[in-house]
Amino acid sequence: FQMTSFTITLTDGCSSPAIRSIIAKPIQCSGGIGIESYGQIQSFSVYPNPVSSELIIKHLAMEDGVLEIYNSLGQKVLEQSINGEKNLIRISISGLKNGLYVLQIKSAKAIYRSQQIVISH
Repeated sequence: FQMTSFTITLTDGCSSPAIRSIIAKPIQCSGGIGIESYGQIQSFSVYPNPVSSELIIKHLAMEDGVLEIYNSLGQKVLEQSINGEKNLIRISISGLKNGLYVLQIKSAKAIYRSQQIVISH
């Protein structure tokens, strides 16, 4: 990284502009921003999307875990245990209102999937 200098002009509409110099110092970041994952993200298919009554999740392999669905306000609206030995999971969403949701699948060791889904009855 290198030091960078910027000039910013501030005005209040009544007097002449004031000029200030700002020096931006670099910040070293060791990781990204977001949800920390404790394992590898696995291969999943989530369909249909948009969904009207039943969501199907097909996966190759994972541990036992939990499936959670969050509404657009970040409130958990559905939670279901998952048996990792089953490669096909069917989730009834008939009790959820139309809208945009976030589906998250996780186990004790990993967050396997986080994806937006659209519910349209």
